[in-house]
Order: sequence, then C-alpha cells, then structure tokens
Amino acid sequence: MNMKYRWVAGISAITLLAACSGTADDPIDLDVENATALIEEADTAFAQGVLAGLDPVTTGDEATSRCYFSGPAQLSSAISCGPLRTLGTDEPTWYTAPLIRKQSREGIRLSLAATEWTVAPAGEDLHRPDGLEPAPIAALPEPQAPTLPESNVARWFPEGTLDADVTWEPLEGVSIHAPAATFEITGTAELDEVPASLAYDGAADEDAAVSSSPFYVPAEGQRVTAWQLEISPSVVPGFEPVGWGGPETRDATARLSVSSGAQRLPIEPHEDTQDPLGASCTAGLPCSHITPGRYVVVTSVAEEGPQELIVSTDGEDQVLDLQSGEVTSSASLLAEQRSDLELQTSTTWPREVYTILTEAEADEQGYRWTYSDVELTYAGSVNSVLLVPYDEHLGWAQEGRAWLSVQITDDPRRLQQGSELQYDRGRTFQLMVGDESLTPVGDEAMTDYLVFDVPSDFTAGEFRYRPTGSFVLDDSPLEFQAENSFTLEILFEGERR
Repeated sequence: MNMKYRWVAGISAITLLAACSGTADDPIDLDVENATALIEEADTAFAQGVLAGLDPVTTGDEATSRCYFSGPAQLSSAISCGPLRTLGTDEPTWYTAPLIRKQSREGIRLSLAATEWTVAPAGEDLHRPDGLEPAPIAALPEPQAPTLPESNVARWFPEGTLDADVTWEPLEGVSIHAPAATFEITGTAELDEVPASLAYDGAADEDAAVSSSPFYVPAEGQRVTAWQLEISPSVVPGFEPVGWGGPETRDATARLSVSSGAQRLPIEPHEDTQDPLGASCTAGLPCSHITPGRYVVVTSVAEEGPQELIVSTDGEDQVLDLQSGEVTSSASLLAEQRSDLELQTSTTWPREVYTILTEAEADEQGYRWTYSDVELTYAGSVNSVLLVPYDEHLGWAQEGRAWLSVQITDDPRRLQQGSELQYDRGRTFQLMVGDESLTPVGDEAMTDYLVFDVPSDFTAGEFRYRPTGSFVLDDSPLEFQAENSFTLEILFEGERR
C-alpha cells in the first residue's frame, strides 16, 4: 500500500491521503511507525505529569485515564488523555499535549512535547492501538471537596454575589431596630457545601487560597449557615435642628457581629476593598442617609449552641437570637417593644406678652435706663413629640426607660428692656405624669428640644411651658415667672410591635 502524509498548515494536523490503495477508514496506527510506543509514552507522561499531582477535587487513575489518538481520517497535532472526574460537574475533563512530527524514509514518527499539558476538549473518534475505549465518568472515584481552611468566621456578601445554590427558609419578625438602621433577617439556610469565596477569605496559606475546588465542606465540629440580611432606615425618629451650637452629637454608628457560645465574630467583608457591615450615623438622628440594601452573611461556627446577631451602638449591644427572634439588651428596648415612637400634634400657642415690670415701677425702684415696660414675649409650636430609646445627645435610655422629647419652634423669647434672658429649665418646662412632675434632663446647652426620662410604657402626660428665670436690668439681676402657662396633652396609643 503506497501512502503519503501531508502536514496541513493553519489547522496543524497530519492528514492521511490515499494515493494508490486503501481508504480513509483504514486504521490510522498502521501509518504511524511508532503509534504503540507513542501511546505508551503518553500514558506514562500523563500519569507522572497530571495524575500524580491531582488534588482531591479531581480524580483519575492509570487504570481508567489513558491517552488516545483521534481520527480515523485525521491525526490531530495533539494527543487527548483522560477522562478525569472533577468536583461540581458531570462532564469529563480531558488534557491534551502537542505532538512533534518527524519524517524519514521509513515514514512518519511522532513524539510527545514534554510537560505541555493543557485542559481542552477531547478529539473526536478516540482510539488506541490496543483497542481500549475511554472509560465512563462513573467508573472514576468520586471527588472529595476540601475542608474549609478556617473555622469560626463570618463574612458578608452583597445580594446575588454568593457563588452557591441556596434554598432559603423564609423568616419573619427576626429584626433589630437600632438608632442608625433596622437590621432584619429574612431567610436562613444550612450549607453542606461552602462557597469557594468564603474559603478563599479564610485560607490560612497561599495553597489553600488558590484551590481549584468550586466549593468546600465545613470543618469538623463546625456548621456553616447563610443568612439573608436586609438593612433599611431606622424606625427611631429624631428632630431636625432649629438652632445653632449645643452639645456634640454622639456617634450612633451600628457595628455588626455574630456570637456563638463564648465567641464573638465581627462580620467582615469578603473583599478587602469593602467596609465592615453596618450603618454609619455620626450627624444626628434620624439617619436619613441610610441606603437600603440586601446582603448575605455566611457564618462558620461551632455546631452546638444558638447563633446571635449583635448590633453595637454607642457602647451598648442589642442581641438578636437568630433562632427565637428575641432581642435583649442592657439598655432600653423601646423600639423592639413599641411602634408608636412619634406623636403628631400640630399644636400652636398664640403669642403671649407678660409684663415683668412697668415703666412706672422701674422708675420707682430707681432703674435709670428704662424707657418702657419690661416685657417678655413668648409663643411656640409643637409639631410632634418623640418617645425613643436613644437620643443623639444623651445616648441610650436605661433598661425599662425611654426619652420623651418635645421640640418647641417659632418661639420669639424676646425681652423688651433688659438683657441676658435666662430660662430656668426645671421651672419653665415640666411634664406631669399623674401626680408626678418631671423636669428636663441633659445639658443646659440642649436648647433645640427638651427631653424627659419616662418609663418605657409611658402613654399619657401633660407638658407645661411657663417662662421662669432671670434677666439683667441696669446691671442688676431680676427674676420673673410668667402668669400663664402653655399646655400640651400628650397621649400615645401604646401600640406594641
């Protein structure tokens, strides 16, 4: 049989052409002098260069993973070796290596280009001189996922970026109402297969960090849980400032962590370029700039014991039991217990003029620089009353207590004659709760609104505004108290959350 070979450029193939006799269906190994030796050489090189270095996520052995020519009408410029079984896919994995052609008078001899193995689809119509065919993928050992390289870890992911197929169990009413934002757990799932991105973050060494596994399994004694977390603006209200100055605003930023048993884990980002999960709030309440967002938090913690979400704000922790939904804290839990945190009033007090000293009385008492009656003009409006667990100046109310806040606007507080008008806050502003008279708490510099310390079950009271204080006339201090009081009936419904 007279055969000739032609190396076809462009597709890099050795093409067999029939010259005098024979057909394209003739066994191709007859036309390559060293076909059997080449296959044996390729089997050995594949075993040493690929099979010996497989990690647990890919399986194959010398008995089932071999090398093959493709044809019959065409010999590829590469040889195909496999199959291998890879974790996470039902498709077999094949490797190829290039072949080197050398032609002599006796024919064509092929040799294997050393150590140039690459993953690539297998050629068509695979065959070997010994007649063996590729093994089915089910004949290969099942790959084993590696163990998560770090235990006791919590990471957060933006919604939709977790590389895992998760079946969520919906949750309702599992939330924390912090001053900065509301944090609600809307779903949970136990993960037997841990996303690779979590494993990369927790990798203790470079080798673990670059593993090819599509997923991992929990470390011994650990359970991995995914939580759907929704962040939305806080239900805790605040007043818009109406004046200047006053005490500094406290930092109400919320910082999140997870606890299990005695361990407390900050919820770290899964990428170094991101910030820890929480809500920044440094410019006072309400934190209206909070952008709603959905996230997934993945935790790997000890198998035993409940998990808790902890929101830390201004030195106090709000602790959410992720199984029962109960929230505990050593500070006020008003926002968890009640939904009526703001009372709309739309109350306006008419302008009142109180004559402290007539011009005649001033002359009689020897005041030289009075040219008219000494008068105090006052008025005001109250648009809303707040009942809150946290105040931007005072911080947290104590456990079982709340802050009741009243903001008076449109009050001229103008003194005709005299100077240095000073209100005695404790005598000017009062909150009557039954027979008890409460006075404002906090710094005298808190001039934007008034705060009273009340029980967290407060529902009714009467706010009274009767200007009382002092001023200076001709360098002499004088005290005063207006005849009439402004009053505001306060009635909360006591609605439970």
